[in-house]
Formats: sequence, C-alpha cells, structure tokens
Amino acid sequence: MEISLPGVVGALIGLLVAIIDYRVITGIVRGKLRERRRFASIEENEKAERQMDLVFQVVFAVTVVAFMAIGYWFGLTIGG
Repeated sequence: MEISLPGVVGALIGLLVAIIDYRVITGIVRGKLRERRRFASIEENEKAERQMDLVFQVVFAVTVVAFMAIGYWFGLTIGG
C-alpha cells in the first residue's frame, strides 16, 4: 500500500481538528458534569475524577483515529 502526500496532509489536518474538537467538547462536558456532581467525601470525588479522565482518554483516542482517517480519505479524494 502506497501512502500519498495529500492523504498525509489530510490526516494531519484531521489531527488538528480532532484536538480542537476534543478540547472544546470535553471542556463543555467536564464543566456540566462537575456542576451536577455532588459527593459526600473527597475520596468519592477523586474517584469520579479519575474515572472521568479515563473515559475522556478513550474518547480522545477514538476521536483522533476517526478524524485522521476521515482527513486521510478526504485528502486522497481532493488531492488525488
């Protein structure tokens, strides 16, 4: 399989879009979740933060892969 330059450029643009999308969306979601969350102890709050971080790490990985794949495909389509 041959890798094309337009595809790589599209994938890099997809990576940048994924990072921006991740930062915006997770910022909004984190803020809303923190507003609604009420725990009795500090330990429960820290546990919830760790779980939320793990979920957002998975979301970041999926977002990056998806946007890079779409960017690569779009670069191939546009650039040949």
